[in-house]
Amino acid sequence: ANDGVCQLAGGVYQIFQQLPNQETESLVNQKIAYIGPGTGLGGAFATITSEGLQFYTDGHIFDMEIQSESGLPVGAETVFSGTGFYNNTHISLKEINENLNYLTQYESEIVQFGDYLYQICKGIYLGKFKKLSAYQWATKDYQQVKNTRIFFMGGSVGSKGRIATQIIEIAQKKLEKEFKKLFKFYKIPNCDDAAIIGSTLALNNYIKENYHDKTYRNVES
Repeated sequence: ANDGVCQLAGGVYQIFQQLPNQETESLVNQKIAYIGPGTGLGGAFATITSEGLQFYTDGHIFDMEIQSESGLPVGAETVFSGTGFYNNTHISLKEINENLNYLTQYESEIVQFGDYLYQICKGIYLGKFKKLSAYQWATKDYQQVKNTRIFFMGGSVGSKGRIATQIIEIAQKKLEKEFKKLFKFYKIPNCDDAAIIGSTLALNNYIKENYHDKTYRNVES
């Protein structure tokens, strides 16, 4: 199973342990996406079913075309990742998270980062975006992710510290204002553990590898 699949499987498992039953029940039969900006940019897509997770597409979003700050088309990973941020600012997001003064100093860059997240989520929700790599999607792939409004955030950038909270708030506000619908974001509590949990589920054959259609059962067990 690819890393994004493991992260999403483990992340759903972790979040389900924390949420009240009423909320976990409201997530059944919903489309979800994993967005994991860390060193690079991981992704995965699934529907939560009563039997577990049904995965689809190859999950790749690193190559999604978005607009850079200067309005140029770029691959999402080149700007929306820890590496992308460092290349642009020559400071790491970890350093900014640890220093309140930096949070103010780099506010406009963090706002721009929130806009990148908004663009990625918007593309997924509309099921409409270009891919700038050899991993092209078929029409079916776009149809499967279309109307996704629930995002599980992982990676060091997407799940930790004040920056994760800020970029999620920025993206969520913009999406809800534009589409007049609720968008939900869940930060994966512990990404390292999520990967291990997800890998274990995969080894136990809970994640069925079958072309692009993968089923992961027993989310709540």
